[in-house]
Amino acid sequence: MNNNLKVVNIGHYINRTGTLFLHSLLDNHPQILTIPGVLNFNDILKNKISSSEKALELFENENPKFFDTSSFNIFDKNNSQLFYLGEEKKSKIITNKRVFKETFFEVLKEFGDLSKGNIIKSVYLAYAISHNQKLDEKKILLLHPHEQKICLKFKKFFPSSKFLIPIRNPIKVYFSLIETRRAKCKLRDMPYYPRGSFKEFIEGLNNFKKNNLNMYVIRLEDLGNKMEDTMKKICEYINIEFN
Repeated sequence: MNNNLKVVNIGHYINRTGTLFLHSLLDNHPQILTIPGVLNFNDILKNKISSSEKALELFENENPKFFDTSSFNIFDKNNSQLFYLGEEKKSKIITNKRVFKETFFEVLKEFGDLSKGNIIKSVYLAYAISHNQKLDEKKILLLHPHEQKICLKFKKFFPSSKFLIPIRNPIKVYFSLIETRRAKCKLRDMPYYPRGSFKEFIEGLNNFKKNNLNMYVIRLEDLGNKMEDTMKKICEYINIEFN
């Protein structure tokens, strides 16, 4: 098992800034080990874990559609549009549940303790092994804590890790937030009300700076207008070859 992976996180201080887009540009890099989309670790983060079996139980309960991405739908939290893959929007990612479980227990046992960081890393390593990825070629473990508060928790679990933080024109962000909420309310037959988030806009990157995150800030517009140059800078920051 490759224990020399450097942890890099993708996160934001407000939604609709392009974290999933950035993740999709990185997740097929041969030196990066990651899992597409955003996983839910809330129960693992807030509970005391007494055994590897309990850790896996909490993970499966929070990620019930993890083993077959086609089972996701628009109503699922953190669906990351994984039910909408491929050119024809019908592709899916199937993870062998038996192999994943066996590997998860083996990897976590090899780590030697049930720390939150080791549990999270074991999930990613078990996924990679289940999909026959070449661990010896990997240099980066790419996590996607996504929300600001979870990013700050991941900073405690992985103190030497780096963070990739996309930002975007705030007017476009706010209009995107409004349109997304309106669409979800219509689908779910719920009354529409405007999205808040002014507090997040005002605070911006301040909480990340206060907590001394080693972060690289990426303008979403640059990923659209200067993609290759921007991706080269990102690869340089996380110390991998541009691919």
